[in-house]
Amino acid sequence: MGKCISILTINPALYTALDAADEPAEMYGLKPEVINARFINPISYEKILSPVGRTGKLVLVSRNWITPAAELEKLFFPQK
Repeated sequence: MGKCISILTINPALYTALDAADEPAEMYGLKPEVINARFINPISYEKILSPVGRTGKLVLVSRNWITPAAELEKLFFPQK
């Protein structure tokens, strides 16, 4: 733990995640492990949490942006 990171992704974001996995390795010496959730069917939290348990870190890569309700906007975007 400490020099590893798990990257969870699905569908088109997989290619972005694979490209992005090279950067932490080069810049910070981290060893990224990319998990393609598309092939975890039915979804199994154990198959996702097992690598995260080894690495201690998880980055979620998604193509879709989740827009919060208007009343929660300050919580999602505190920089405004």
